Amino acid sequence: MKENEKLQQLLSRIAEEHFLICEEIITYAEKTLGTKLSEHVHVTLTDHVSFAIERIEDGIYLQNKLLNEIKILYPKEFSIGLWALERIKEKIHVTLPIDEAAFIALHLHTMKL
Repeated sequence: MKENEKLQQLLSRIAEEHFLICEEIITYAEKTLGTKLSEHVHVTLTDHVSFAIERIEDGIYLQNKLLNEIKILYPKEFSIGLWALERIKEKIHVTLPIDEAAFIALHLHTMKL
């Protein structure tokens, strides 16, 4: 029961537009990668993207020190991350740094079935 309450609290603080854009990203990722992603990606990716948007709006920038390694190790996932940044910019009018493409790539890679 406590886990459900925590999940409800988490979901209640995330803007609906963040859910919608993440569903678009997940659908695009599954199609591009040719595989299904774990159901957990809906929560983890949405939480990450929502918090990243909030951080940028607050002027907080997190550097991804593994950016170059992620580009090399997971090129498909990274390209999806870049696509996601463009969609976020188009739909939500927030420009996330390239580091976020790498963070998104890791979410996608770890959630592949």
